[in-house]
Amino acid sequence: MNLNEEAQWSSHLPTLMSCLAITNGPVCKVGMGNFSTPLLHAVCRSQKRKLVSFEDDVGWMARFIKYASPEHEIILSGMRDPYKMSRRWSVVFIDQSRNFWTRADSFKEFIDNTDYICCHDYHRENEDEMRDLIQGMNYHVTRHQEPPTLVCSKTIPIPSGVLDL
Repeated sequence: MNLNEEAQWSSHLPTLMSCLAITNGPVCKVGMGNFSTPLLHAVCRSQKRKLVSFEDDVGWMARFIKYASPEHEIILSGMRDPYKMSRRWSVVFIDQSRNFWTRADSFKEFIDNTDYICCHDYHRENEDEMRDLIQGMNYHVTRHQEPPTLVCSKTIPIPSGVLDL
C-alpha cells in the first residue's frame, strides 16, 4: 500500500481525534478498521474511557479481538441491538462495510443518544443516503482529505476546532 492509499484509509483520523478531544464519555465504533481500531483503543485506554466496538463480520472481528478487554468490548452484532441504544455515547464512529446495513441505518440508530457522530467515507452512496437525515442538525463535512468525513450532532454545535481541520 502506498502513502496515498493509506491517506485515503485514514482521512477520518483528524476529525475523529478532534471529537475525542472535546468529549470525555464512552465511545462507540461501528465497524472495525486497521487505522481507527488500534488508535481508538489506545486513546480510550489512556483516557480511561469505555470503548465498545460493534462488527458484523466474524472474520474481520477476529483480526481485532486482541484488543478486547473490560474497557474495550468487542461485540458481534447487527442492527437494532438494545445495547447500542441503552446508553449515551460521547462519540460514535461509523465506518462499517455494507454487509447488512448502511451507514445511514447506523446514523439513524445512534443520533438520538450521541453527542457527536463521525462518519468516514461521506461520499457517493453514503452522502446520498444521509443528506436528508442531517438537515436541521449541526454538521460539518471535512473535505481537506479524501474521502470526506462527516461530523454531526443533533444537540451540540460543532466546535471551530473540528471545522478547521
